Amino acid sequence: MKRILVLTAVLLPVFAQPAFARIGVGRVVKMTRDGLKSPLQKAAERGDAKAQYALGNAYSKGQDVSKSDEQAVSWYQKSASQGYAPAQAALGYAYSSGLGVTHDDQQAVSFFQKAANQGNASAQYNLGMAYSNGQGVPHSDEEAASWYQRAAHQGYAPAEFNLGAAYYHGEGVVQDYGQAVFWYQKAAEQGDAKAQTALGVAYITGRGVTKSRDNALIWIQKAADQGDVTAQKILPALKK
Repeated sequence: MKRILVLTAVLLPVFAQPAFARIGVGRVVKMTRDGLKSPLQKAAERGDAKAQYALGNAYSKGQDVSKSDEQAVSWYQKSASQGYAPAQAALGYAYSSGLGVTHDDQQAVSFFQKAANQGNASAQYNLGMAYSNGQGVPHSDEEAASWYQRAAHQGYAPAEFNLGAAYYHGEGVVQDYGQAVFWYQKAAEQGDAKAQTALGVAYITGRGVTKSRDNALIWIQKAADQGDVTAQKILPALKK
């Protein structure tokens, strides 16, 4: 499904889902002026898997600690070894991108699979990408679409867009423009620029939805405002 990859490569999640980070990594991680360990560091060293994952995120982003992909991976590994799905997903992404570790697609897939089996949406999406591109696993549009569906049903926008594209092109699923538009709409409403462009094009062509220049303009404008190059190319003609 290379067409999908081209459209969504920039949407790869950065080190899994930020659920635990919402406690305020910046506030918790920040070290005191006299160099004492932060509460998060202490919790991570005591073996708390969520704290280890959050500390890994802090290192990956350089939030109140010196940015270090190697340190991020080290803490993700500790958390992932305890079966914490977000850390497994983050570690999979590290291996797939070569951040802090040697690039290894098979290792990436191994960790994506572990997290995906626990219902982690970003891992399910990335596992779908692996099958789509034959990276670490044999190429399979059917497997890719299956994993996109699982993540999409959790409201994960990149997967919603990829699933829409799968239905649009009939790759791994029976071609269905109506279903394509359905999933494009869901992702577009979450602000996904590529989905907004795709939805706008659907309104232009009338595939899966009634033609509407006005609706096309709305969605193409939204995508163009986010810097989507395709939308920016289409927009002038729509405004004539």
